[in-house]
Amino acid sequence: MITIRKKLIATFLVISLFVGIMVVAVYNAGRNVADSFHELNDKSVSRINALHQMKIDSLVIYSRAVESTVEDNQKEIPEYIQDIRKAKDDFAGAYDTYSQALTNGDSVGPDRFIMDNWNAFALNSDMLTVLVQGATTDKNEIREMREKLEQSQKRFESVVNENLNSELAHNQVLTTRVDDMERSLFALILAVLASSVMFATGLGSLVSYRISKPLMQLKSSVMELANGNYEARIMKVSNDEFGDLAANFEKMKDELREKDKMQNEFIMVASHELRTPIQPILGFAELALKGKIATPHALQKILDEARRLKRLADDILDVSQIEGGKMICKMEDIYINDVIEGVIQSLSPLVPPGVSITADLSPVDGFLKGDTERLRQAFSNILDNAIKFTQAGNITVSCSKLKDSDKLEIRVSNEGNGIPTEILPRLFGKFVAKDIDGRNKHGTGLGLFITKAIIEGHDGEIRADNNDRGTTFTIILPALTQESKGLAAQ
Repeated sequence: MITIRKKLIATFLVISLFVGIMVVAVYNAGRNVADSFHELNDKSVSRINALHQMKIDSLVIYSRAVESTVEDNQKEIPEYIQDIRKAKDDFAGAYDTYSQALTNGDSVGPDRFIMDNWNAFALNSDMLTVLVQGATTDKNEIREMREKLEQSQKRFESVVNENLNSELAHNQVLTTRVDDMERSLFALILAVLASSVMFATGLGSLVSYRISKPLMQLKSSVMELANGNYEARIMKVSNDEFGDLAANFEKMKDELREKDKMQNEFIMVASHELRTPIQPILGFAELALKGKIATPHALQKILDEARRLKRLADDILDVSQIEGGKMICKMEDIYINDVIEGVIQSLSPLVPPGVSITADLSPVDGFLKGDTERLRQAFSNILDNAIKFTQAGNITVSCSKLKDSDKLEIRVSNEGNGIPTEILPRLFGKFVAKDIDGRNKHGTGLGLFITKAIIEGHDGEIRADNNDRGTTFTIILPALTQESKGLAAQ
C-alpha cells in the first residue's frame, strides 16, 4: 500500500532532485564561463606582458647599438664590440622567449609581422657587427647604418605597439563578453528558480488535491450521516490511509444503519411488549368493576400481568445499561454451587409435569469472583428457557472444573427439539428467543441477551449447541486460584 507518508516523501524527493539538477546545471554553466574567462584572460595577459617586455628590451638593445655608433673615433668602437654582441645575443634569446609566448597564445595578426621582419632586424645587427670588427667604415657608412637601424627600430616598435593595442582591445572584448555571460547566467539562475517554484507548486497542488479530495468526500458523507442519510457512500479513490479510512467509514455507517434499525425494532417490540400486559390489566380491572368477574380472580390476573410488566421494564433497563456500558457488577467471593442450587429451588414450582431437573453439583472447588444477584439472574434466564422448551424429559445442570485450567464449566442441557439452525447463530440477540416455536410468548425476549452480557462481564463466555436429544448451554467462568484466595484471606 502506498501511504500518504510515502507520497509526501516521494514528492519531496522529486522536487529536491529537480532543483538539484537545475543547481548542478547552473553551477556547470557558471564554471564553464569562469574557466573560459580565466583561460582567455591568462593568454591575453601573457601576450600583453610579452609585448611590453619586447618593447622594453628592443629599446635597450637599440640604445646600446646607437651608443656604439655615436662615437666619431673608430678606434673607440672596438671597445663596444662585446656589448653589441651581448646585446644581439640577448635580443635573440628574448625573441625566442617572446615568440614561444605568442605562439602558445594562438596569436594571429600583427605579431606575425614581427616574426616575418625579425630577419631584417637581425641582418642590420649583423651588419653593425661587421662594420665594428672591420673598423674601416667611414662616418657616412656608420651614419647610414644608424639610420637603417633607427628605421628597423621604429618599424619594430610600431608593430609591437600595434600588437599591444590589439591585445588590449581584445581583452576589452573579452571583458564585455564575460559581463554578457554573467548577465545571461543570472537570467538562467532566475529562470531555474522560477521553474523550480512552478514545478514544486504544481506538484504540491496535485498531491494536495489528491489528499483533499477524499477528505472533502468524507466531510460530505459525515454531514449526510449526521442528517440521518445512510445512502450516501464514499468511493475508495486511493489505496492509502484515506482509502482505508473511507472503507472503515462505510463499514461504520453500515453498522450504524444496522444498529439504528435494531433500535427502531427494539422500540417497536418493546412498545408492543409493554402494551401486551397492560391490555389484560385494563380488561380485568373493568370486568371486576362491572361485577362480571370475581374480584379475587381479576386481582390475580392483574397481579400476574403487573409482574410481567415489571420484568419487562427491568429487562429494558438492563439492556439500556448494557448498551450504554453502565452495567455494574458488585464483585465478591462466591461459591457457584450455592447460586445454582438457589436458582433451581426458586424455579422448581414452574417445572411442568413430565419434566424433571437433575443437578450434578459434586464437591468442586467452585469459588469465583462475581456478583451473586447478576449470576442468579443469568442462570435463571437459562434454566427458565430450558423449562419452557422441554415438553417432557429431564433437564441436567452440572458444574465442574476444567482439567489443567483455572476455569469452571457449567452446563445446562434439556431434552427437546433443539434450536432451529437458522436461529442458533443469533440466539443471544434481542427478542430472538421469542421466535422459537412461539413457546416464549410470555417472555420478554431479552433474557439471553442480558445473560450473555452478564457472563462476559465476569470475563466468561457462553454458547449454545444442539445435540441428539436437545440443546446444551455451556458457561465458562474463571475460578479463584490459590494465590487469589490467599490475597482475599489477608
